[in-house]
Amino acid sequence: MKIDVYTVCKNEIKIAPFMVDYWKSLADDVNVFVFDEMSDDGTREFLSQFGFVKIVDIPSEGLNDKLHVKIKNNVWKESHGKADLVMVCDFDETISSYDTETLRKSLDEMVGGGYSILAPLSFNLVADSFPEYDSSVFMHKIVRYGVNDMEWYSKAILFDPDKIDEIDYCLGAHCCNPTGDVSWYTPDDLFFIHAKWLGYDYCRDRIRNRNVSRWNKYRGLYAEQEKSDERLRLEYDELVSKRFAFDEIPNNFDRFYKTRRDWRRWFLGTI
Repeated sequence: MKIDVYTVCKNEIKIAPFMVDYWKSLADDVNVFVFDEMSDDGTREFLSQFGFVKIVDIPSEGLNDKLHVKIKNNVWKESHGKADLVMVCDFDETISSYDTETLRKSLDEMVGGGYSILAPLSFNLVADSFPEYDSSVFMHKIVRYGVNDMEWYSKAILFDPDKIDEIDYCLGAHCCNPTGDVSWYTPDDLFFIHAKWLGYDYCRDRIRNRNVSRWNKYRGLYAEQEKSDERLRLEYDELVSKRFAFDEIPNNFDRFYKTRRDWRRWFLGTI
């Protein structure tokens, strides 16, 4: 199995070690292309240690969703004829499972079964504080709790570059309109892991320290930066009240994921 990962990045040094471990778990042959907005916090130096990671410079003009979606809709085409699967994502996103064996088995079943695109379940990590790094443990084993968001954060970030002609993501890649040989894979053991709420302070500081581009401001796409600390705290507290343990899912699947939607309708933006 060969998987190429394409991700956008800006000053992610705190979470970078966790993401490197995630990438390594995907397959024995993984190549990661990091489209970096000239990070200046040590992210570039850290990632440069790994031979399977290539850093690609992109303009540093603040968060620009138009640029990001353009990158995500096109760069993966370089993997045509070279990789079994591509993953196209933000830096704090990946696909994972309960353990490496289950992850790789399910990915093998996806490719071997002729499926071309994954419709994953979601698990948005919610921590009390930023986790201490441990190279032997997946982040969602350290941060044991989170919530599922069956619509907004179940992104179709994993697909076959030889079968999908165009992915056609919307802004944020929260929906897409793939063309080509489109065959959705909907297993119960592959999760879109989003590592955003790694403690209130981490999420608040990340939002406060992230500039947005003029394009985003013109389009009104900077509402998160305008939220008051009080509102962010309320959002965080609400997530804490709803979170459940990742390890509970296998034995309580219907309880946590009983509202699974018609994936095709969601990704096509018709729900």
